[in-house]
Amino acid sequence: MPRIVLCSDLHSAPDALLALIDETSREGVFEIWCLGDIVGYGPYPMQMIRLVQTLQHDQAHASRASMVLQGNHDHGVGSGADLIRFDLDAQRIVGRQRAALPDDALRWLADLPLHAMPLDGYCLAHGSFEPDAESEYARLWVYSTQTHTKIRVQWAAANAFCSAQGVPLRVIAVGHYHVPGLWQITDQGDMINNYPPWGQASHSFDNLHRGTVVINPGSIALPREGAAHPVPSYVLLDIADDLDSLTVSFRCLKWDSSDTIAQIGADYPPILRAQLHRQLSLVCPP
Repeated sequence: MPRIVLCSDLHSAPDALLALIDETSREGVFEIWCLGDIVGYGPYPMQMIRLVQTLQHDQAHASRASMVLQGNHDHGVGSGADLIRFDLDAQRIVGRQRAALPDDALRWLADLPLHAMPLDGYCLAHGSFEPDAESEYARLWVYSTQTHTKIRVQWAAANAFCSAQGVPLRVIAVGHYHVPGLWQITDQGDMINNYPPWGQASHSFDNLHRGTVVINPGSIALPREGAAHPVPSYVLLDIADDLDSLTVSFRCLKWDSSDTIAQIGADYPPILRAQLHRQLSLVCPP
């Protein structure tokens, strides 16, 4: 039974990823699936990129970050495109990080995949699995777990993709929203059950080919204030060998954000600086 760490929205805070690795290193983790936004917002984009690259290519950690997707901030920093989609404060940070990073780092960000299916029927994306008619990259900005309607749209798109591959749809995992969430939608797409992430220690699902599980792990670096419990979060997935049974466990990540906060200087936009200070100071409940 493979055990997978599912995380998202690291936002240039390598200390958060290091804490995640340290916390899960003794739990039999098979690999990490990162749903994107490696850079943006935080003060250490280059350090974050190099850390993720080391996890991908260092033989001692070859399986620890084998799946890394492109987020909207990765796309903006890496390619310089679609910057109009960001608000003015985020545009400023994206432009600053793009100007500071070397060409090889920019190419690496720009070349990250938009979606993946690392196991049969397990569909991963940053914002949305469905490409927008306007642009292939528009999917990166979609909050696809914000409403039940959007969840159904994602289910239809991922189901069509899996059908074309000849495999049943089992799981959809997306990030971007910074709010953890867990749902199950029937094989006909006509009913959605909502499971509060912190309602119990873990959530178990069987017969996934008959009911798709939709997961948003939240953010390990910048949890959204709108969440019921705005804490840095990730997910442990315990997947059965037949891929048809799954246990989902939401975890609060404890990490020392003091150095990251100290590097958020006065040249950051005031509103963004206040938001980063507030969110990076969040701690897990005792």
